[in-house]
Amino acid sequence: MDEASQLSEPLAIGPILLAEKFVLIGDYLQLNPLVKSKLAHAKGLGLSLFQKLCQQHKMDVTVLKTQYRMCQDILDLSNSIVYNN
Repeated sequence: MDEASQLSEPLAIGPILLAEKFVLIGDYLQLNPLVKSKLAHAKGLGLSLFQKLCQQHKMDVTVLKTQYRMCQDILDLSNSIVYNN
């Protein structure tokens, strides 16, 4: 699942249950599930399954350090805002 950090847990579970193996790709520091309901957010739907698994299984996480999608100026801005350089 690409951009798995944007999927709420209930949306991610369905496809995973149908798979023999799965890979989640995303960045929960930048993109989280969009949850408009304050009650749903308070009950944890603002955290993706991706984020929960990354935090609980740190040894199974790989961080990609090279990107080819954006120019250097945008990369530098994102790096300073999101990742504290």
